[in-house]
Amino acid sequence: MAHIFISHAHEDYDRAAALAKLIQRITLQQVKCWYSSDRTIGGGIGAGERWFDAVKDQIAEAKVVIPLVTEKSQNSNWVHFETGFGSSFENIKIVPACAGVTPKSLTPPLSIYNCYDVHDARDLTTLLQRVCEIFSISFDAEFARSAIDSADKSLTRTDEAQARIEKPVGGEDLIGEVKAHVNSVFHQLVRNSTLKPDGLEYDVLFVADESLGGAEYLLRISARDTVQDILNEREVCR
Repeated sequence: MAHIFISHAHEDYDRAAALAKLIQRITLQQVKCWYSSDRTIGGGIGAGERWFDAVKDQIAEAKVVIPLVTEKSQNSNWVHFETGFGSSFENIKIVPACAGVTPKSLTPPLSIYNCYDVHDARDLTTLLQRVCEIFSISFDAEFARSAIDSADKSLTRTDEAQARIEKPVGGEDLIGEVKAHVNSVFHQLVRNSTLKPDGLEYDVLFVADESLGGAEYLLRISARDTVQDILNEREVCR
């Protein structure tokens, strides 16, 4: 089966996997995508394989090389090598896909090719259409739009958003987020309610993510409380 080689930084595994899945869906599984960090059965570099030889062999057998260019991979020597090695074959097309970096910021060999921004739906659609043309596969724009809408968001998510997801949340981070949210909720209640000095109260319950044990924070807001009072006197319930 003709296939595509996706060159990427190991840290961008999720994006490479999402791009491969999207391409294979658009082409109705007629095109196989290979990337070194593929964790599926039979994917990526197999046990006992020499890494360098496996990469060269996969590039030589590919019809398209897609360098996945991000802040992590933009200056990667390996991505540049894989792109340059792919370009040494006359029958291989180089189709860079940018995620979180601009084409203007690219350097050779990446900068000599037309680059598609996967954060831009129109650009991503054009990239998919280009792939279909290379493999002589009919392209359905409506189907592509639906596939993009339902694609794994790790592909189109910005690096900043991805970093927030990947960053482990500690106790201090959780408390800071709770404080910020409480501050917002408190002011919302004050704006939308008539608070009376005779003790009108609100109970506001916050539930932490399950990965943090599902701790519950019960915050009682009264007419006499200030925001700082609420932050200082929160009660933890289990």
